[in-house]
Amino acid sequence: FLSRCYTSECHAGGYAETFNTLLYKQVGGFDDKIWPYMFEDHEIVQRLLKTGSVVYPLGLWCVVSNRRCDRSKITWTKIEKRIYRYTPFFLKDWFFYSFLAPRFEKRGLNIVELRKQPWKDNI
Repeated sequence: FLSRCYTSECHAGGYAETFNTLLYKQVGGFDDKIWPYMFEDHEIVQRLLKTGSVVYPLGLWCVVSNRRCDRSKITWTKIEKRIYRYTPFFLKDWFFYSFLAPRFEKRGLNIVELRKQPWKDNI
């Protein structure tokens, strides 16, 4: 439902996304030189939206793998989430590259941190 109301943002985690390969390559794919921070799936959707619409098929079903229970060190703030939700499409580049990037840089929220898998130590 939300994907039909808020069409200028990402609604699924990286686990639930499939891409048109041609468009994916055209916008640069997942590239830490373009966006070295958390929520790279949201940022790439922003780039993809410049080429057309994003569609979430109703029949698509995905299951998330085991993940960390404590996401407090790898998330955005409530304010950042709200600004993301209500920023119009024409200001989304500002949101990512001028507003969010410096905040994530300051908090150390880079993709290296996201790739850490502390739950594996407990298995």
